[in-house]
Amino acid sequence: MVLQGTTAHSPMRKRRTMTISLPGEMLERLNQVRRFEHRTASELVREALRRYFMRAIPEEAASPRDLRSLRRARREYDRGETVSLAELLDDLDRLPRVVRKKAT
Repeated sequence: MVLQGTTAHSPMRKRRTMTISLPGEMLERLNQVRRFEHRTASELVREALRRYFMRAIPEEAASPRDLRSLRRARREYDRGETVSLAELLDDLDRLPRVVRKKAT
């Protein structure tokens, strides 16, 4: 995989770009899913990385206080009072983007 990070020219921009190379079949599958879900390739790659990071980072033992907080949060989620972080991030990725002309 080839990675090439670039810094943004605008101080307001928080994202950075990178270039990756993918096997042909993987790129075809990415494009199929992208068209089916009406999402960009970047959105799908960000989601895949978030899911990978959630699985790959080792967990620490939760304290009793943490466990109580988690149980309370689960009840709130089950009642529909909150959304998960993944749901929030997915919703944010689906927001329409404002296309701006590049400064020349």
